[in-house]
Amino acid sequence: MLWERASSSWTRTNRGLYGPRGVTGYIPAYGRLRAITDDAQMTLWTVGGLIRALVRSVEKGICHLPTVVWHTYLRWLSTQSMNG
Repeated sequence: MLWERASSSWTRTNRGLYGPRGVTGYIPAYGRLRAITDDAQMTLWTVGGLIRALVRSVEKGICHLPTVVWHTYLRWLSTQSMNG
């Protein structure tokens, strides 16, 4: 029930912003078209961690999923600029 309300609210907002067909192409983020957002990065790195965990589980027969994904996030962190 809650999901239906949240989903319909999101759909109305999306259609209000982007027309009846919704998003059909790239939309600006942070003032740029095709920006790679933090959400996109974390989604891709999470999927990478899940794949790594699956491979480890199949190949070795053991895997602690949270630890594998955590190490993936640490690898992601090492790619970020630490200027400060």
